[in-house]
Amino acid sequence: MLILCIIISNANAQKLQLEEVNMPLSKTAKKKGMYVSTTQTRDGDILTFVSYDLKKGELGFDVLKLKSDGTPMPVVSEIASKATEAKYGIEIPASGSMPNPAKGVKVLRLVTSNGMLGKLKMEEGYFEPRYKTSIETSDYGTMYVTTYTKVLKGYKFKDTDQTTSDMRLNIYAAHCEPGVDLEKSYAIIEGLVPNTIGYYDMNGSVGFVGKDARNLKDSPNAQNVVISGLFNAKTKTFSNIKEHVFEYNQMKVTDGDDGKGNRTVLISALNAPSTIKAHAKWQAKGVPYMSFISFDTKGNVIDKVTFKSKSIRGNFGICGNGKANFVLGLINSSHTGYYRADVGVPDAFQIVKIVGSEVTEQNVYSLDELSKMAVFPGKKGKFKLKVLTFTGYEEAPNHDMLAFAQNNKNYYVFQFDPDANLKAVYMIPMEENPYSIQTIDSNGKVYVLFREQTGAISQGIKKRVSRGAGYMKDVTFSRVDELMTHGKVIRIDPGSKTCSEPLDIYEDVIMGKDPMFLGDGALILPLKNPKKKIYKMAVIQ
Repeated sequence: MLILCIIISNANAQKLQLEEVNMPLSKTAKKKGMYVSTTQTRDGDILTFVSYDLKKGELGFDVLKLKSDGTPMPVVSEIASKATEAKYGIEIPASGSMPNPAKGVKVLRLVTSNGMLGKLKMEEGYFEPRYKTSIETSDYGTMYVTTYTKVLKGYKFKDTDQTTSDMRLNIYAAHCEPGVDLEKSYAIIEGLVPNTIGYYDMNGSVGFVGKDARNLKDSPNAQNVVISGLFNAKTKTFSNIKEHVFEYNQMKVTDGDDGKGNRTVLISALNAPSTIKAHAKWQAKGVPYMSFISFDTKGNVIDKVTFKSKSIRGNFGICGNGKANFVLGLINSSHTGYYRADVGVPDAFQIVKIVGSEVTEQNVYSLDELSKMAVFPGKKGKFKLKVLTFTGYEEAPNHDMLAFAQNNKNYYVFQFDPDANLKAVYMIPMEENPYSIQTIDSNGKVYVLFREQTGAISQGIKKRVSRGAGYMKDVTFSRVDELMTHGKVIRIDPGSKTCSEPLDIYEDVIMGKDPMFLGDGALILPLKNPKKKIYKMAVIQ
């Protein structure tokens, strides 16, 4: 059921200007080069590195240089060595191999329990290089086998020992000191492992907030208790355990950070069905209470506040800017039961501002009010809103907050001021499978890159096998050595609440994990035409 369909326009929409600059490449690099990375010098020049194997076990690479004013420079071909590493400030792998930075590093994988039936698990192990990652079958019967090259740092966790805790601890959110969270140091490519909280250094410790899911018959509170504390990875022991008693049974809604280096978690009253009569008094009946908690790396709770939400059925997100925290939600205010993530038929959008342990603002907007704030990047469009997933947040140059959300058809950017007043809703159509959203500020405006990816352009070497009736045919190979995506770019001016028309990038691919650079008044993206093996720089302004 479609909630809203209103014709709107953005008379102030501007078109972004794109200039694609072809980058010179050596014959060897064009024949068998692998994209490695793109960096920016202190002078503002953009350098792209493309590596290739040479005879006698040497590794060569091309340096493609674009001046900050958009002028391409002649290609420079180098041989990998300690001298060239120091010259360009990059890490160059030895020919035919990739050093394993994870070698000898002991890893702990923390696996949360799942309700009253599961138990918290601590798995010891190590990271091993992982090159074969997936086998996919398309609707046309095509099988894709993805294999990572040795240029990439892809790892899979291999466990050697497991410990099960007596605690049936359901961890809502975890937090640790810098360097302890190994997911930030290694590219883990094994995919989603159910209930995994994270991968940590065996000598570190992890602060957490969660709930002990045991049915404690001697506890007067039982399912109403949320626990905070510290887990020691080396000794596998808990400390600093503190109980936070709520009036009703609680469950996690979402987690985030407060902009000051602390983790945050949003929980809500639960009215889950229960066959245990004693649990009836622990269930919320038509009480739309939500609670916000922030905590540090030691598991100490910093701020905690419970507030009455307009509804606890909806799509929620939380973010902080270092001064305040905000709870956002597309809600169904007619719902009077327990917390539900499926919004059903939404009718409002809510923003709650929290300062310390106090709610200072709580604003609710009808969908009709949202439609009047809608900005569609183009001449005409339809504002549609039914379900949302919040994916990220940023403080804009004018100190407004930008909250990014999406569904299966569109991207949304919600702009609101520091007092939780919604100012604009930007809606951008989605083309393919969303991968990530990245931003960069320039002269008071915000460039937003919506990255989209299909199986045909994922990382690694892609082997494509098409099968006919009873035999194999049409075997082709294509090399892809770094993250490649399609995507689109918009430029938001939060001061005037205007947005450019989307600039689509689908014929070429966008290269690298962090591809956004600023030149002289322009956004610069490294591109590649996979068919023609041409490297480019997109200069956008």
